Formats: sequence, C-alpha cells, structure tokens
Amino acid sequence: MSRADQVLPEGWKPRVGSTVHVEDSKDEPAPPHGRWKAVSAAPGTGQWWLLPVDEAAREWLARFPGQRHLGGCIVRSGRVLVPVGFRKPKPTDLSPAALQRVAGGAR
Repeated sequence: MSRADQVLPEGWKPRVGSTVHVEDSKDEPAPPHGRWKAVSAAPGTGQWWLLPVDEAAREWLARFPGQRHLGGCIVRSGRVLVPVGFRKPKPTDLSPAALQRVAGGAR
C-alpha cells in the first residue's frame, strides 16, 4: 500500500508548516492544484493562508491571479485541506458504526 492510499487519520487538523493539497468541495469543485504549505491561520473560522510549494501550485496561482492575496498566498478552509500522501475516507473505508456516526446516527 502506498502513502497515497492511506486514509486521513481521524481528527487530523492542519497546523503551521503542514504540507497539504486542497480537495474539491461543494463550494469549490475545481480546487487549486499542487502542494501547498500552511503558513498561518487566516482571518475567519478555520481558514488558512497557503503558500505554493511545487511547480503545479505555482502554475495554478499564475493562471488564477485573482485568488492571490498578500505575499502570494491563497486562503482556504481547513476542512478541504489534506496532508500530502493521504486522502479523505470513502464510505467503503468506514465500518458500519463509523458510517452511522458520520450520517448523524448513534453517538
């Protein structure tokens, strides 16, 4: 099993210095490409300043200059950030009890 197949550890949250990729979400189905480094918490609940760390991220930022903020960073919610080499769990990865918890069932 490669690191890219590893499921995001439960309870993981970004921290300053985390290298992440941005996953798609309902609000942003086409997220930024490449690897990004969380450099600081941004204004707003759960928001992070992200700095590009690879060529794919720098190219994405050059194509979408309107996304750029102070210092060449972008701002994204911590909910869409995943550490490089991991992925968010899929329903097939979860046990029946975990699926029920995620769905709002038993607590």
